This record gives sequence, C-alpha cells and structure tokens, in this order.
Amino acid sequence: MNEKEKPRVGVFVCHCGVNIGAVVNVPEVVEYAKTLPNVAYAEGNLYTCSSEGLSKIEEAIRNIGLRASSRFVYASDS
Repeated sequence: MNEKEKPRVGVFVCHCGVNIGAVVNVPEVVEYAKTLPNVAYAEGNLYTCSSEGLSKIEEAIRNIGLRASSRFVYASDS
C-alpha cells in the first residue's frame, strides 16, 4: 500500500446469541463503525464464527473489494 492509498476496513460484529448480544447493542455498534474513517463495510451476524457466518465474511470481502492490504475487525467471543 502506498502512502496515498487509504486503508479499507471491514468490521464484522458477532451477536453470539446471548453471549454478546445480551450485553452489547450490536446493531448500534455496527452503525457507529460505519461512521468511522476508512470503514468500507460493517455488519453484524448472529453467529459469525459458524461456517455460514464465515462464508458471509468471505462473500462481503469479495463484494466490496477488500484485499490483503485491507484491515479487518472481527468482534466475537471465539
């Protein structure tokens, strides 16, 4: 990544059922993340660590053009 190229950040927040969702307002965290500098994508998932959740992350990365020089935030309990 050259100095002029801004990083693109993908944020993925897991509800983890009641493990996280009972104490964190995940939709609010996702909406806040969308307002942060360089965040290209943010989403919440019920179980991000499941096969389906991981597939959604892979799909989002492909669809929004994140690449190896991108940054990722994966908020989960596992």
